[in-house]
Amino acid sequence: MTPSDDFRRLHAEGVLVLPNAWDAASARLVERAGAAAVATTSGAVAWSLGVPDGDRLPLELLAGAVERIAAAVAVPVTADVESGGPDVAETVRAVLAAGAVGINIEDGGGAVELHRDRVAAAREAGGGTCSSTPASTSTCSASVTPRVARPRRSPAPASTRRPARTGSSCPG
Repeated sequence: MTPSDDFRRLHAEGVLVLPNAWDAASARLVERAGAAAVATTSGAVAWSLGVPDGDRLPLELLAGAVERIAAAVAVPVTADVESGGPDVAETVRAVLAAGAVGINIEDGGGAVELHRDRVAAAREAGGGTCSSTPASTSTCSASVTPRVARPRRSPAPASTRRPARTGSSCPG
């Protein structure tokens, strides 16, 4: 089963809790805590790279962060792409190529038609399925799962993992 298949299955099983990560270390911690999937958080990813939140993170930095996070964990990763940037399709293709299996697009309170068009662009760029569900009055999630399976690293057997150290925030 591919990470994309895993992500679809998790969505189909009911409520999916997606703990947020902002870098490879936080993603590993989330995974080690038992999360079935990891989501990036746009604000923390931006801040960890020295960029203010609010659609200001350059696509190259976003894709690089997603790539490092996806490479660090064996569970599916979904990326918060804020509004999708000036070219939603380009953004979606970049984060999927980096290893994400899903995305979250914020509508930013704009016109419904604008958000509809962004979700349509995301769906087309993802080449897979897309479902929108209201997350609040001002945001909406679009889960775009690509048709292409991406290999993931296998989690290390429990017997080879180092135990967590007291006071350390880095996974072993």
